[in-house]
Amino acid sequence: ELFDLAEDPGQANNLIDAEPEVADRLRTALARIIAADTAADDIDAAPDVRDRLATLGDVGVLSRVPGPIDPTAAVWDVSFLETYRRAVNLLADGEWPRGIAELERLARNRPQATDVWRHLGRAAELAGRHDLSSESYRHVLSLEPDSLDAQLGAAQASFQLRRFEDARRRAETVIGLAKDIEPGLAARGYELLARIALARQDSATAFARALEGQNAQPELPLVAYVEGRVLQDAGRDEEAVAAF
Repeated sequence: ELFDLAEDPGQANNLIDAEPEVADRLRTALARIIAADTAADDIDAAPDVRDRLATLGDVGVLSRVPGPIDPTAAVWDVSFLETYRRAVNLLADGEWPRGIAELERLARNRPQATDVWRHLGRAAELAGRHDLSSESYRHVLSLEPDSLDAQLGAAQASFQLRRFEDARRRAETVIGLAKDIEPGLAARGYELLARIALARQDSATAFARALEGQNAQPELPLVAYVEGRVLQDAGRDEEAVAAF
């Protein structure tokens, strides 16, 4: 499809047959951009930045896959962008079921659109749909195995699903890769390890992981949180409130 969006914003007049030379030139240019080594790797925005950009219609990049390039498969058409923006707005308005349904449909129609899958994973997590969150983050990892934010998202989903060993393994992976370059992510990994230890009623390990997380990011009150949880579990509610 080929449209002149300045003259035809509603995409009523397909120019693909009337302008074959323009279409061929655009296909070639698009294929060159997608094939470029830096096409998907120059910018790695943090998840909160991705979410803000999404409200403006930015859906990130397509992950590259081995094999021949089909230029038409990567086109972000206006209809797709409009649907994506509508889904984000629905979520912002608190219409979680409709927003997630829109995101899920888009993601399954564009399996290489990793930022859409990330957004779906985060939305599903916030809505308590942890199976869908886990699936979404695992899908991102199948395309971007080194993605730390997706690894942490998958770990958090596994924790909510009480798959503690998988959550622990993924959190430790994040810590090992992030502690020297992204202390904030490492701190969140330690926080998750502390929560896993609390779920297993291992307060000593919970305190140790909380202290490591707080050392990585001092502004996080992880030790006080663990203290409050331990006191709460012991029925010492007033002391727990003070710790929290």
